Amino acid sequence: MPYGTCRCVNATLRASARHFRAPQAKADLMERRLIAASKLIAGLGSERERWTRDIAELEARRDRLIGDCLLTSSFLSYTGAFTATYRHAMVYDMWQDDVRERGVPLTQPFRLEALLTSDVETTAWASEGLPSDELSIQNGILTVRANRWPLCIDPQVGLGT
Repeated sequence: MPYGTCRCVNATLRASARHFRAPQAKADLMERRLIAASKLIAGLGSERERWTRDIAELEARRDRLIGDCLLTSSFLSYTGAFTATYRHAMVYDMWQDDVRERGVPLTQPFRLEALLTSDVETTAWASEGLPSDELSIQNGILTVRANRWPLCIDPQVGLGT
């Protein structure tokens, strides 16, 4: 075989090797992607269970929304000027019992603070000097959430002292 022919054969051999390596590299890339996708799908399988539980909880909360909104809006509209004892009697004894007797779904146990504020917000209020008793938290809710200017009576301020 002449010298030039050998060089030509080697070049052809190298070109053929490159030609066959390219599909192999693509196949390797696709295999790695397939493995990553399988891992992702397996990981999302556990998320499906959590999502199913979350959907069930949201549906239950949606059913209780009417009663919760009725009591919280009543609280925001009517209780600002009353004492803690009378507020508690109105919301938790009179109104809540009436809502339950009428068969309106309601979160149990019902807590105004859980529906109208968050722990983060009440902690921020406490860091600004608001006491953490129920009346003070309710006054904070009325101040922040009510549409009208609230009348809040602070029981900790002495009269005439």
